[in-house]
Amino acid sequence: DEPERYRVTAVSTFGGEVHSSSGMRLQTAALPAPEICAFDTVLVAGGPGVLKARHDLQLHNWLRAVQPRVNRIGSVCTGAYV
Repeated sequence: DEPERYRVTAVSTFGGEVHSSSGMRLQTAALPAPEICAFDTVLVAGGPGVLKARHDLQLHNWLRAVQPRVNRIGSVCTGAYV
């Protein structure tokens, strides 16, 4: 039996349902406190929401706070602009 490789957790600033540009709905958890963040990898998704996310100070502060606690932070497409 192989060990679990990754557990995917979708998070957003306040949690709740997020709609993708393709129409997919995704249930997210609120951003966890940076002190208890146990993510290996954080990926910032791109899409139309990037325009709003670029100005989300809570998200920016969270990313800065978790950066030393995770192995890597990356982005998907236009998520790089966040």
